[in-house]
Amino acid sequence: MNNQKTNPIRPQLASLSFVVALWTAGIIVIAMTAYAIWQYYTHPGISVGELIQNHLWHVLVLGAVIYASLWACFRRLLVQPLNRIYIHLYAVGKGQLEPLEIESNIREIQTIVEGINLMTSRMERAADPKSIPQTQEDIRIIKE
Repeated sequence: MNNQKTNPIRPQLASLSFVVALWTAGIIVIAMTAYAIWQYYTHPGISVGELIQNHLWHVLVLGAVIYASLWACFRRLLVQPLNRIYIHLYAVGKGQLEPLEIESNIREIQTIVEGINLMTSRMERAADPKSIPQTQEDIRIIKE
């Protein structure tokens, strides 16, 4: 029996890589089933057993290969960087204002990283008492 308490407000969440890969595998099953039905009606003489035997192998192999590929791809390109972002934001919440360094070829991940770095640099500048005179000078120049 599991002794861990579960939060009734927040259900157990699945990773993005798992959800996308599972949906893709489901779509493959639906598409191959539709193809088998089409083939049954357009090719007289093929039995249902032959169609199941022929298409089941394709569905299982394609589903497994695509599922594993998408899971690995999403995990490496999105889930791991998002986990690093979460850990960094937790540290920022504790007062550690170091810049976040994540190299990604995903535009949305890089945009988030740039936004976090901009936020932490502004927080650091705002927390620095030496920056107040410079900020006041900047405001005076803008007013003029």
